[in-house]
Amino acid sequence: MPGTAYVSPYTYVPLEVLTAAKLNAMQDNLRALKAWSTAGDLLYAYDSDQLERLPIGTDDQILSVVSGLPAWKSLSIINKRKGGSATNWEYQGSNNYDVGNMLAQAGADQAIFASNYTKSVTITFPIAFSSNPLVFVTMQDIGLLGNYLGHYAYATSTYVTVYITMDTAHTGNLSFNWLAIGPA
Repeated sequence: MPGTAYVSPYTYVPLEVLTAAKLNAMQDNLRALKAWSTAGDLLYAYDSDQLERLPIGTDDQILSVVSGLPAWKSLSIINKRKGGSATNWEYQGSNNYDVGNMLAQAGADQAIFASNYTKSVTITFPIAFSSNPLVFVTMQDIGLLGNYLGHYAYATSTYVTVYITMDTAHTGNLSFNWLAIGPA
């Protein structure tokens, strides 16, 4: 939508007499800016000689670009639940909760190496998924082991098996965290 026209800035010469036309142009420019002084509003160039006001967005909106112009967009795809309850996100809830027919479960475990190259640990999910979940696994303190090569996980609807590989035989414990997300 068209904005309010403004006059391009004028470069004044020292001791120049300002005419009524130049002062009126300055006044028009200032009026255009003052009309958009609501807290949080943004002013942007709509065209080479037009300014436009973008009112402040609402909670959960981000500033985006639509057809080359700024616009607010809602973040409807982001689930903001922290835990606890759907209305109070200030405290951490359990690590198992149902979010719109999706289940998220998390935990921690250890792989205990006894002079071996590989180790597998099977974890039974506290609540079974209706089909195989997506599982993330992160290792802790891998620097202490020296020759850690990597890991992978195989998941079913009821358990996940984490396979850890070293390049030499190793004795010791390796802690890891897991997060499983899938249909309830």
